[in-house]
Amino acid sequence: MEKYAIICILLFMVKGLNMNIKEEITRNYFKAWIDNDISIIEKVFSEDILYVESWGPAYIGINQLKAWFMDWHKNNKVVIWDIKDIIILNNRVICEWYFKYQHKEKIEDFNGISLIRFDNCEKIEELKEFMSTLPIRYPYCNVNSYDY
Repeated sequence: MEKYAIICILLFMVKGLNMNIKEEITRNYFKAWIDNDISIIEKVFSEDILYVESWGPAYIGINQLKAWFMDWHKNNKVVIWDIKDIIILNNRVICEWYFKYQHKEKIEDFNGISLIRFDNCEKIEELKEFMSTLPIRYPYCNVNSYDY
């Protein structure tokens, strides 16, 4: 535990590094879903993580998060999870993304936003996702849809 505390203090003290670390952690986490790499969970999440999916389910703690990750990958495969934009504000990351996955033989996709909060040790302690279905429609325009 003492070693962990020292690492936390060193990370907190490094100027300018916090912003880059948060973006790198976020990008690595998204990539791990494509690669089906469960080892990322213990690397980037705090033990008491609160993770809320875009459609409602929530997971409390790293064990629930790992169980969900394994269960999800039994019948699904991430095809694309691209970050379109990322904003870093102190201990928070806001990122806009596009997600495409395969469930058995069916391909689904949607846009989303993640609100991510980091602790002082650069571990994600809260992640909330929000979803926008595709295609985007413009009911008051002559445009049928917009590929986003």
